[in-house]
Amino acid sequence: MPSKPQQVARRHHYVSQGYLAQFTNTGTSKGVLCAADFTTKEFFQPKPKEVAFEFDFNRIEIDGMAPDALETALGPFESRAIRHIREICITGKLPAMDSFSYVYNLIALFAVRNPAMREAALRTEQHMTRVIMNTLTSSETMYESEIRRSKEAGFIRPELNVPFHQMKDFVKHEAYTISIPTQRHIHTEFTVFNDVLDKIAQRYWSVMTVEPRAPDLITCDRPAPTLLGAKTIFFTISPRHALLGAEKPYAPCEFEINAEHVGEINAELMSQATKQIYSRTSRVTLLSGGKLISCDLERIFARRSRSQP
Repeated sequence: MPSKPQQVARRHHYVSQGYLAQFTNTGTSKGVLCAADFTTKEFFQPKPKEVAFEFDFNRIEIDGMAPDALETALGPFESRAIRHIREICITGKLPAMDSFSYVYNLIALFAVRNPAMREAALRTEQHMTRVIMNTLTSSETMYESEIRRSKEAGFIRPELNVPFHQMKDFVKHEAYTISIPTQRHIHTEFTVFNDVLDKIAQRYWSVMTVEPRAPDLITCDRPAPTLLGAKTIFFTISPRHALLGAEKPYAPCEFEINAEHVGEINAELMSQATKQIYSRTSRVTLLSGGKLISCDLERIFARRSRSQP
């Protein structure tokens, strides 16, 4: 009997489900998040598997390898990193370096692998390509010279001939689209990964535990710190715990934080979110203008809570 073709995973999470599960109402992947989407102006309550993903985000096209090989390979690493994060939340202490290295590798992975970074790369590529095309069609002499050289180099088939005025009109009206293949995005992300990892690993890390009376911490669809050159960076790992990475060893390895600290971290996470924030409850506390503001996400976003399909 012929074997059934293996099903290829297409829903790829750029923020792992295990990490998001830390912020559900049960602290597990079966629980739900309180989520707010700034683009749709909607409040909803999804499970971790229903947010922070894109179809074929990690798809590769390599002979002899499944399209979801990278996504599959990242799974065991992310699962182990989440196990160490859960241990930190239980003990309130930093683990041994061989264990903690999984955590800051996860932070680096979140930092380089997200739709916002890919969108920024695409905008840069589009700008550069438009500049080149406008320059190429700025004079007929330059255009003809570049076409001739491209044919000699084998980039353009000899029989193809597009008149200068036709190409100039094509460029002027932007009758084209510019995109970056997913595999090229992936190559770029893993090229810069080591540099980002070095910056994170060189920090002095501390575990911050929220005081019993203080409100919860939140997370978002871009949870890794975006300003890696800042004196201090934050990474929330549960509603009651966060990691502090400092340039200098001025903070103890473990300490408690109050409501003001929570509000400051939550405000930073909200500002760095691409479009969605996630919380254990619908009530979120922020520090704004030196004052603590407590708001209900469900009331701010007019629509009623629902489960996302």
